[in-house]
Amino acid sequence: FYTVVSDSSTNLKRNYINFIVVDVSNQTTVFHGSKVGGSEPHTGIAIKNEIAEQIEKIGKYKIAGVCTDSAANNKFTINL
Repeated sequence: FYTVVSDSSTNLKRNYINFIVVDVSNQTTVFHGSKVGGSEPHTGIAIKNEIAEQIEKIGKYKIAGVCTDSAANNKFTINL
């Protein structure tokens, strides 16, 4: 099983970046990818869509959990 860890940030050009890291059950951590969203805001919907896309790539039945930080948009994502 896998745990998906997501964190978002902006770079110096104020472009939105979402990082996806996958923690594999054999205690190996793998950088799965990042996405630069241009000037797209850090909305809960945008974050949810990116996480959902990565889960579909991995396979939803292989996911044990999703972990984010406590930023307001990540909390909003949980409810979507």
